[in-house]
Amino acid sequence: MIKCKECGSNIDDSIPGNNATMCFNCSFFLNNYQAKGTIVIDGLMYHIGNETAKYGKGFGGRKFRVKMKDGKIIETTNLNCNGKIPEHFRDRLVDNAISMKAI
Repeated sequence: MIKCKECGSNIDDSIPGNNATMCFNCSFFLNNYQAKGTIVIDGLMYHIGNETAKYGKGFGGRKFRVKMKDGKIIETTNLNCNGKIPEHFRDRLVDNAISMKAI
């Protein structure tokens, strides 16, 4: 077993070809934070999906208005919640939005 370089949890290195240095959870949050359409409010990470998707829209296709820290307003009908950012990332994966409201 090897340890995740971010949180110290065990990573199964017995799987052929697995040369990971981070566990799934740490990798998930770091990769998604850098993706286009990521919103973080109060430590919760969301992602804006494809607006033209016909099926599987986040929150059942409910419309949301998000105010970003830079003042930009985003409206979406495909918002997905990725979950609460782990405490050990809170200083790096910071909030980039001020408010979110269902409309």
